[in-house]
Amino acid sequence: MNQRLRLNFRLAFTSFFLGILTAFMVWSFQWVMESWKEVTLDMPGDVTVLRMIEGPQMVSEADEAVALEELKAYLRERSLALIVSSVGDGRPEILLYDPHGVVSWFPRGNPEDSQLATDEVYLFQGTYSERRWSESRTTSLLPKGVMVKGVIRAPRGAGDLQYARRIGGDPLPPGQYTINTTDPAHVRQILALLYRMGLIPQSAQKVPFLLYATQNPLLIITMLFLTAGSVVAVFYWSLNLRGRAREFGLRSRHGALVVSVIMCKNVWSR
Repeated sequence: MNQRLRLNFRLAFTSFFLGILTAFMVWSFQWVMESWKEVTLDMPGDVTVLRMIEGPQMVSEADEAVALEELKAYLRERSLALIVSSVGDGRPEILLYDPHGVVSWFPRGNPEDSQLATDEVYLFQGTYSERRWSESRTTSLLPKGVMVKGVIRAPRGAGDLQYARRIGGDPLPPGQYTINTTDPAHVRQILALLYRMGLIPQSAQKVPFLLYATQNPLLIITMLFLTAGSVVAVFYWSLNLRGRAREFGLRSRHGALVVSVIMCKNVWSR
């Protein structure tokens, strides 16, 4: 009976130890996933994040408008999406061009409809603007001439941003530009078009999920602990059951469970 209790305790302790490490690794993976979605504003796929600022080049309004239309055409033809989030002193808004509806949190629409679509905004649920609009149907933070189309959930990483709307014909502001590609050719072409709009990159970061996950110390350390724990468990039970593999095979073919074989071994060894 004592042998059985000791064996059950060792099995329970090993299972509990590995279970804790596995649960912690799953939690760390989920945390990394949420952190990645916050960095990328829930943009799917491999993502490049550009921090664009005003450049020294002189650009006319006509040239800027042409470059903007070329940018939208380039994104549309290559099934790409662009999210422009305001930073600093800009408007508390997110501008979005998503002709193929890949961004899940923004209502899908036809970007070719009319200028009316770009004059519609979606307020983020729980924000100051959403509360003001629900109380008095007015909010001072919206651009002039736009109307509230509805209320949507804010993407992760939105922070204090108040609303989102589609990119129209207005000049694009400095801010964080998120695109769902890491292809160097695509990124170079997009940067060239943004340069023609008077913007230059302050920083550029490729954020594919696998790269982001492998660079996260929490997930890496957790995986190392789980791997080390599994190796220790296998090594311990290999030593404890060494020399019994042939007997296990014979007995298991006649209906004996592995635990029963181990118990028989412990009883015979006394």
